[in-house]
Amino acid sequence: MVKSMFAAVAGLRAHQSKMDVIGNNIANVNTFGFKKARATFRDQFYSTLKGSSEANNVYGGGNPSQVGYGSLMSSVDVDYGTGSGAPTGNGMDVMILGNGFFLVGNYAGNGYARISNAAEADYGLNLTALSLTRVGIFNVDGQGNLVDSGSNYVYGFLNNSPYGTAADSTTNPPTPYAYGDRLEMLQVPMMYYNTNGDPYLDANGNYVTVPYQATGTAPAVYDLDSNGQRQLDLTGQPTDTFVAPMALKNLSIGTDGTVTGMNDLDKIVTIGQIAVANVPNPNALENTMSGYYKAKMNTGIVTAELPGQGSTGKLNPGYLEMANVDLAQEFTDMITTQRGFQANGRIITVTDSMLEELVNLKR
Repeated sequence: MVKSMFAAVAGLRAHQSKMDVIGNNIANVNTFGFKKARATFRDQFYSTLKGSSEANNVYGGGNPSQVGYGSLMSSVDVDYGTGSGAPTGNGMDVMILGNGFFLVGNYAGNGYARISNAAEADYGLNLTALSLTRVGIFNVDGQGNLVDSGSNYVYGFLNNSPYGTAADSTTNPPTPYAYGDRLEMLQVPMMYYNTNGDPYLDANGNYVTVPYQATGTAPAVYDLDSNGQRQLDLTGQPTDTFVAPMALKNLSIGTDGTVTGMNDLDKIVTIGQIAVANVPNPNALENTMSGYYKAKMNTGIVTAELPGQGSTGKLNPGYLEMANVDLAQEFTDMITTQRGFQANGRIITVTDSMLEELVNLKR
């Protein structure tokens, strides 16, 4: 009878853990990018009362007799299916129509990251140091950096950082695998200004810009004279050029991840393309908090790709991904879980009554 009580206690714990999972699913029914989880059970170890035996010339074969000790939580599996889209009317909100993840993270010391977590000859920060998310709430901060709602830098392929097409990984820097661009923090281009505060324009009337600087500081740019020499003012001092992030308006994201804006000359400026990570085994991702995931063991080779390539999926601007929680299913699971918990509690009550009868045999 004590075995039945132990089994019932194990059943109570398992059903309580499943109720915890259901409660978390329901609590996040309106959380953008949330992925529902499913709890599964398995039976515990067994006590063998009689082992199995083979048939012989005297007796036939015998089957084992075993008594189990209840159930326990087997796994908590996450469903990474794409949720429905919620229109927001904001051109900087975007959802992924596929299986990919946005790549975000803290400032990488060199400004860029590897495009694969398995590339030994590649350069920069390994992708596993970045976070993955399905929540595409993006905006530009005061320094011109593209960031998400958690103030993490958004990584992608800049419009002005090609590194050729050679396949030799010994080049310096090594050539990325597929795109000719390296994975970098997306940032609004910097504009040239002279010491009078006037911006430089090229022959087509566009602002002269400089690419993202990995150090996060203004590049060493100088005014040059007609001979290509560093220009000096009347006192013989150099007239250094300084730079600042370009002011852009009407920022938006395309279905291919291209981030564009309009400068104050009403000309379109392309910042770059948002990268989408391809994770072969997303169930191996570790959920940290606030909709962020970390690539740990058993995820396979995580690669950074352009939206739409492979199984990553294209982007849907102006929408955010809703939670993929099915309330009808959750409430059904909640009822069956509650009944299972109740039944296990009843086993404890009945076992207690049987023990009481046993004690009362001797009065």
